[in-house]
Amino acid sequence: MEYPAAYPGAFAVSAVGPDGTLAGYSSWGKEVALAAPGGDKQKGGDAAGVIQNTIIPGDLNTTNRYLSFQGTSMATPHVAAAA
Repeated sequence: MEYPAAYPGAFAVSAVGPDGTLAGYSSWGKEVALAAPGGDKQKGGDAAGVIQNTIIPGDLNTTNRYLSFQGTSMATPHVAAAA
């Protein structure tokens, strides 16, 4: 694990894909406090990502845009809810 996740008091997060296994891009190591769904598009394309309602820069008039993402950033809201 690298810093800042290894700092005392930090809450390191891992991400798992739809099959429940650690995603290839994910953080790992003894510092990880919790793993949560983060998607793994390498194992299934957009269908294996986490769907998010988002705004497209430069297209602020379009609402209800749902896109597929992956990452520990996608897992973080689940971890925040658990905390």
